[in-house]
Amino acid sequence: MSPLFAEIVLPFPLGQTFTYAVPEDLIPQVAVGMRAEVTFRNKVYTGLVCEIHDRSPSLQKVKSILSLPDPE
Repeated sequence: MSPLFAEIVLPFPLGQTFTYAVPEDLIPQVAVGMRAEVTFRNKVYTGLVCEIHDRSPSLQKVKSILSLPDPE
């Protein structure tokens, strides 16, 4: 299975999304509109999944989603 990535909207007034890898154990659960806990600048934030894709980002290292706090 090719790796999946999610575009996450974080609660900052930056007007952009951030790409995070979807861990294999979360692939069956992740969906657009769900909340996702991620690290950003060494802090944990809750954002919203706005897109799921398999396009590998140009970044060398992509951080992974930590958890999906919403039930399925």
